[in-house]
Amino acid sequence: MKKKRRLNEKPEFIKEMEAQQRNVWFADTLRNGTTVNRFMWYGSPTATLVQRVGLTLYGLCFLIIVYAIAFMVGDSIEYELDIPRYVLLLLICILSFPFAYLGYRFFRNALRRK
Repeated sequence: MKKKRRLNEKPEFIKEMEAQQRNVWFADTLRNGTTVNRFMWYGSPTATLVQRVGLTLYGLCFLIIVYAIAFMVGDSIEYELDIPRYVLLLLICILSFPFAYLGYRFFRNALRRK
């Protein structure tokens, strides 16, 4: 037997969609933010093209930071500072590894399809 709905009552899926699109209160922002974070860190096989392009560009920003760090520290080698070359190379690796890891991870998750 079908359950009758009141005339002014909205269907369940419309209520869910309105709840997802609300971002006024902290709880709403937290709920919607977790879905974005889950997509960024774990990827999604059902992501849209816009989401994939956006995450790819976000990952590219991190890789540009790696390039900038390597360029700035590498450029200081030419000025013949009193710092040994291996220390500067170690500094490049230490500073750029977190950004390289994030860029790689975002690229991988943007292109993930199961």
